[in-house]
Amino acid sequence: MNGTESATGSTVNLARGSNGGQVNSRLLLILVAAFGVVAIIGFIMAAVALGRPTGTSVTVQAAGGGASRDDGSAAKVSQNGKRIWSIANGHNYGAYEYIDSEGYLKGFSYDLLQAVCKAVDMDCRTIWDKYTNCWDSEPGEHSMGGQGLLDGWYDACMNWSPTVGRTHVFSFSQSYRKLIPAQFYVKFDDTMFDPTNITGKKIGFLDSYSSDEKCVARQNDKIIGAYIQPDNVVHVNGPGELIDKIVRGEVTAGFSGEENMKQAITEKKVKKSGGDILCKLGGNAVMARKDSPFLALWDEGFRKIKANGIFQKLCDSAAHSDEGTIDCVTS
Repeated sequence: MNGTESATGSTVNLARGSNGGQVNSRLLLILVAAFGVVAIIGFIMAAVALGRPTGTSVTVQAAGGGASRDDGSAAKVSQNGKRIWSIANGHNYGAYEYIDSEGYLKGFSYDLLQAVCKAVDMDCRTIWDKYTNCWDSEPGEHSMGGQGLLDGWYDACMNWSPTVGRTHVFSFSQSYRKLIPAQFYVKFDDTMFDPTNITGKKIGFLDSYSSDEKCVARQNDKIIGAYIQPDNVVHVNGPGELIDKIVRGEVTAGFSGEENMKQAITEKKVKKSGGDILCKLGGNAVMARKDSPFLALWDEGFRKIKANGIFQKLCDSAAHSDEGTIDCVTS
């Protein structure tokens, strides 16, 4: 009997151990399967993320001055169901666009944008972004459309003049600024520079501006050495940097529109050398992709504010006079 009980007890114990092992094995299999599913989902999400085009994180400033975040897609709809049109502006273009003491985008182009959009009941938002995301250029290379405008981070870019190269890529609105020529600028006490022969000279240019080395090259019937070798092409990010390079002798001359040099001329840091050179096909305008409906709406609004006198009032206003002058078209 004791033997039977012992055998029975052994059998029961073995059975219990076997069931526990099966449960543990099943639990282990479930956990392994769960981890496998999580890993597969993570892999798929990573692959999708890598496959998406790179966008940008931008600050959107509405008419009231409040800021919100945009995920990079230009086509958005507001809470009232209207399409939101996003327009890129910079911050370093005299009275046209600058940053005020509170950090907000201000300037004539901002005022103009609000007036035009209001005239045709468009919900427009400004996006502060670097200029090269609208139009980019590399020393000695062909200029190209900026990633922001090409990829639809926004619908249009303010304050861009049509040029031969740009019209191959983008479309332009009616011009709202006069056509401004470019010139060579040298150090104030320079007496040696010859603007009709720049062979072997190092010339400075403002990156992404219309007054680029391609414009100089188109003057080859008037300027010897107009085809500047890449090693002698120097691109800078802004007027201040170009002026500094001229003054320090790091470039023989700079090529720019006069609006970027007025202060330096007044301070007798630089002076103009040679005559005016037209690099643009028209004055400042709005630049957009060729497939965009934005420009048709913009031009309609612009015609309205010209007809009702609002445009002229904006041009005559002294609101931004501390930052520079406004050269509006007259017709």
